[in-house]
Amino acid sequence: MVTNQEGQTTIEFSLTFVLIMLVVLFFIRLSLFFAYSSYAQYATFMASRAYLSGGAVKSDQETRARFVITQMVKEGRGNKDRWPVIAEAAGGKNDGDLTGILIGPGDQLQQEDGQSNLSWQVGVRYRFKGKFHLGPFGGDKKSDEVTLTSESWLGRETTDEECFQRLDEMSQAGGDVSNARLLIDNGC
Repeated sequence: MVTNQEGQTTIEFSLTFVLIMLVVLFFIRLSLFFAYSSYAQYATFMASRAYLSGGAVKSDQETRARFVITQMVKEGRGNKDRWPVIAEAAGGKNDGDLTGILIGPGDQLQQEDGQSNLSWQVGVRYRFKGKFHLGPFGGDKKSDEVTLTSESWLGRETTDEECFQRLDEMSQAGGDVSNARLLIDNGC
């Protein structure tokens, strides 16, 4: 019969404390990731609003959207993620040199006739990933990654260039557009 049980409480506390700390740290990490997810949704919405605004040419709209999303989720004007410890951009498509960002129509919106630029479902998409693991209890590294996509499809106003082109097409088709250039309301 063992009568010396000194230190048993200390060992039980140590083992339990390690497990509890693993769970607490996991939930802190999960909370940070979901807070970043909410921030990324706001960033894509703001970039999509910038893309929605009319402009002289389509590249102006894309440049404004790219500027907004870059300022919010990237560090400075480069491709480095703002908070890589919490989440980082996930592969997929690159918009120029910006990993994880797509501006314009999404892949699922491509039409067979090539008229995807006429779809109202254009906007901004940002893909990012985070890593979650429970230390020695976790699985392989690949199964610990979670990839999320934040999308905002607000559409895009016609540019001045597209509107003038449409008015020219209407005038060549025999429509009366004599004073139409003065009455543009982005409803071309």
